Amino acid sequence: QYLAYTVGGQVKVYECEGTPEDWQGLEVIGKGENWNAIAAGMQDDLDDLSNQMRIRNEQGDRALEGSEKVIICEEYPEMPSKVPESEEWLARHARRGRKARRFTILLSQYDRVAAWGLEGKSDLADAFWRVRLGRKAISHAKSLKNDALIAWLKKDRSHCLLDDTPCKLPSYREMKSVTTRPFSNQEIVPQKTG
Repeated sequence: QYLAYTVGGQVKVYECEGTPEDWQGLEVIGKGENWNAIAAGMQDDLDDLSNQMRIRNEQGDRALEGSEKVIICEEYPEMPSKVPESEEWLARHARRGRKARRFTILLSQYDRVAAWGLEGKSDLADAFWRVRLGRKAISHAKSLKNDALIAWLKKDRSHCLLDDTPCKLPSYREMKSVTTRPFSNQEIVPQKTG
C-alpha cells in the first residue's frame, strides 16, 4: 500500500481478499474472490498494453509521456490457477511493460519463481526486482553466506533487501501517514531496466 500511494498517478490493484479499508482511493478489482472481474481486468490490461505499444511504434516514446500506470497484483501466485489470462498478462508486461509505461508489482509470500509461474523463464523473472522483507530477507542473506548482512537485517525491522542489495524502508509512521493522506499524483518510482 505504501508503494501504491507513494507512486500516485494511475494505480490499479488486483486484490481477491481485501477489506473495505484496504487500498482506499484506488481502483481495486476482484474483492470477494471475484475471479471473473480479475480475468476481465487483465484482458483489458492486455488490450491497453497493445494500444500503448501501437502508439509508441507510430509516434515514439514521447507520445506516452504522462500515461504511466502501475498495476499491483496481490498474492499473484494464486492467479495462474484461477485466472487463465494471468500467465499471458505477466509475460507480456514483463517483456513490454516498461516500454509501454505499464509497471507491475507482484506481491507474494513466496520467493520462488515457480510460485509465480516463471519456472524456466529466467528472461521474465529477471524483469522484476525482488523486495525481501523480514524472515525472507534474512533467509536470502543466509543463502548468500553474508553474516554482516544477516546481522544488519536483524538490527532493525525496516531493513530489507532489494534483490541482494541492503535497503531501508521508511518508518511505520511514515508509511502509515502516506497511506492515510488523500491520494496525490507523484512521480513514478525508478524501474529496473535491462
